[in-house]
Amino acid sequence: MSTQKIMMKLGGLMKTVDAIIEVREAISDILINAGFIKGTSSGSNNTPMFWFINVSGTGASKKQTYLTYNIVDLERTSFGDGKPIIRKATISINLYSRKKNVDDYLTALNNAFLNENWVFELDRIDYDNANQLYVYSFLTSCQVG
Repeated sequence: MSTQKIMMKLGGLMKTVDAIIEVREAISDILINAGFIKGTSSGSNNTPMFWFINVSGTGASKKQTYLTYNIVDLERTSFGDGKPIIRKATISINLYSRKKNVDDYLTALNNAFLNENWVFELDRIDYDNANQLYVYSFLTSCQVG
């Protein structure tokens, strides 16, 4: 769901819960366009999956690459009659992989978010020794309202 669709869909007062739902749906659509599948889906073992907040079940332990995301802020940026009508959503995205080279996934993610006019910036790159995973963390944002 593009930013323009999010902005036009609700109009008027932007309640927190409405913003959460809209952002989750939009992120899901963007990740699917980037070649990922929902963690609740049954898919090929080679297709990376994604989950909101955390991995449910043991699905990720069998994957070479997977992704989680979380909404970290819904800042009120514009008001009408004293009520928030536009919010800036900030989302944390974490790509986990046992593979050292994930350039194709990184490129697909970057392009999918930029194609929807969302900001997409690197936060950090780490290595999780305990789970033997490379961790690529990004921050993305959009206007919701």
